[in-house]
Amino acid sequence: MVTIISSQTQAVELDAIVSVTARAMEVLGSRENALRWLRTPMPALRGETPLSVLDSASGIHEVENILGRIEQGVW
Repeated sequence: MVTIISSQTQAVELDAIVSVTARAMEVLGSRENALRWLRTPMPALRGETPLSVLDSASGIHEVENILGRIEQGVW
């Protein structure tokens, strides 16, 4: 049973990474910019990288919120 939960958790994390990476590419204009941004520690994430907080619903929401602010020019 633990293996099933672990697999489901990994699938959710992978889905979040793929979704947020696609959004970052859209907002930041290129794959390279998106990957660099995802690996950069951010004060808005308490010094964590966007990639490192995608393991929870609240982390995903925070990263998506930051991308929305960047897109709107409010960053």
